[in-house]
Formats: sequence, C-alpha cells, structure tokens
Amino acid sequence: MPDVPLPEQTTITYTYTSDNRLETCNGQSVSYDADGNMTSGPLNGQTASFTFDFHNRLTVAGGTATEPPVLMGGSVGHSKIEFLTL
Repeated sequence: MPDVPLPEQTTITYTYTSDNRLETCNGQSVSYDADGNMTSGPLNGQTASFTFDFHNRLTVAGGTATEPPVLMGGSVGHSKIEFLTL
C-alpha cells in the first residue's frame, strides 16, 4: 500500500465579541450591517464581501451571486458560519 501524504495543517484564529459575534478571523476584521448580517468576513481562506437583500437573504458572497437566495438570520449563528469554507 503506497504512502499517502497528509495535508498541511493550518491554524486559524478567531476572536469574538462579548455578545458572541465573530470579530476577527486571523487578525482580519469582520463587519456587520445594522441588521446583524456579516458584510465582510472569511470565505475560502480570504476576507470577502457579502450582500443581503431587503429580507436579509444572502444574495452575493465574495462576488458570486447565490442561487436561490440563502435565508440568513439577523444575528451570527451556526447557520451563518456553516456555508463559509476556510
């Protein structure tokens, strides 16, 4: 059986605010709009912009339109972080 190389391990550092909102990812700030939607944050190992419609549905992630719009809540929770690939 041939040797299979292990993937490199990468350390990712997150910081959170006192109300459990993601504040930084590897030292890069995360931004939110007035409705609590993440407008700038981690995506595929880089900082990306996120755009939401009037109903707080994600419409653009990192310059790519979402099809269909992804329903996002008004605050950061597990459902907001699950679609991010780091």
